[in-house]
Amino acid sequence: MSRTKAIFAGLVAGLLGGIVMTTVMLLLAALGVATPLVIIGDRLSVFIPPGPFLSLMGKVGGYNHLKQIGVGSTIVGQLVVSAIGGVIFGLFVRRNPARGSAMWTISIFALLPIVAGAIALWPVLGTSYIGLPIDVARLITLIG
Repeated sequence: MSRTKAIFAGLVAGLLGGIVMTTVMLLLAALGVATPLVIIGDRLSVFIPPGPFLSLMGKVGGYNHLKQIGVGSTIVGQLVVSAIGGVIFGLFVRRNPARGSAMWTISIFALLPIVAGAIALWPVLGTSYIGLPIDVARLITLIG
């Protein structure tokens, strides 16, 4: 496979994977599960001092608009990272397609993001929109 075809195939595969992942997250959100689309903003907002945070809320038209911008930015970022990951994977597989890379693929593109996300988002993983206890909500958020 040529380099251009590998890049294009990886880009399409990564983007499609990102779209499926985002769709699943939106379905989980509709069921009341807190997803990274929402809790990433909740986690990052604690690092913004109150003055600039309130100023930013005023500039964008209130908390709801700020939250919409945050969720929208997270969705776009997710799709971009998925596409880049697909391109990298396409180029990697192109070099040696016969090599068994299923375990490395699962480790790098599935397990590593779950572990990194759990560590980074631990303080807000207990978020529940349906009234679950914190420990149960944390488990459901990690599984979802």
